[in-house]
Amino acid sequence: MCFLQYSETRFKTIETKNKKCRTCKFSLSDLLPMAIYFILYTLLTIIFAVSLSLFLSVINARKSRKRAVGFFHPYTNDGGGGERVLWCAVKAIQEENPDLDCVIFTGDHDSSSDSLARRAVDRFGVHLQSPPKVPLLLKFKFLSI
Repeated sequence: MCFLQYSETRFKTIETKNKKCRTCKFSLSDLLPMAIYFILYTLLTIIFAVSLSLFLSVINARKSRKRAVGFFHPYTNDGGGGERVLWCAVKAIQEENPDLDCVIFTGDHDSSSDSLARRAVDRFGVHLQSPPKVPLLLKFKFLSI
């Protein structure tokens, strides 16, 4: 049987029942690096687990989000050229992919999705399946040169 003892050399051979065994006894200064390694390992494991869960949640969100197609038409209400082409393109996309959202980015701040859909029917005879989404472009003055 061996007994733990600590000496200046940290290892001491103890004779027990005519057998020699090498034993060691740890002091607080010996346990401190082990505690630091344990804490670092724990922190790295937690960081890895959190980053993996964030990565998987981003992947799942991308798989489940609704797809959309966007058009940039700066002056949708002005009656300039290209409006009929825009509404025919929106209608063709809605007929081909009904679950796809159509978004029209415009600089006209007075236009809403319902007013644009009504205008497409009144002016061009293009009946849309659903009105397009129209986000408000706040910094439009930088785009019009």
